[in-house]
Amino acid sequence: MTWSSSAAASPDYPPRWQQPRAAPGSRFWSARRKKSAADKEWQSHPAMRTLRPLAARKDSLRTVLQTTLLRRVAEASPGAPWSIAATRFLLFADAADVVGFSGSVFEAPDGRQVMIAPAADLIDAQTRAAPFGQRVAILAVERRWSFPAPEWIAADSTFWRSPATPP
Repeated sequence: MTWSSSAAASPDYPPRWQQPRAAPGSRFWSARRKKSAADKEWQSHPAMRTLRPLAARKDSLRTVLQTTLLRRVAEASPGAPWSIAATRFLLFADAADVVGFSGSVFEAPDGRQVMIAPAADLIDAQTRAAPFGQRVAILAVERRWSFPAPEWIAADSTFWRSPATPP
């Protein structure tokens, strides 16, 4: 039997079962195939029988973060809008859960309302949040994660100065 060039170039010739194959784990295996084999080996490892139930228990604790653009509801926010310029701590609360809490009201596209209030220091933030317990979250403004506007720096230059810069 002779092979013609067209038969040899055909993807069906020789039949797949006659085509040479690389030995499992050999250097001729593709990276994807090696990863697939390693994944299968790891998934069948005895330790996975212990880890799978633990991972399933933690699924309820995992939260998917979502970014939402809020708009200030002026008619529901007493006083002038606050500025982050001299703010070191922010108090966040669901507006429905904190009757009597004072802050600016912001609304998400789905209708949820959030109250945000500034605090100059941690003691002020803790004092204002205490009557509401876990319903008010206190977040610190972190200068390393911020790109402050010039007016923020002017309002609190000590805070926004780099720790390496002497006062």
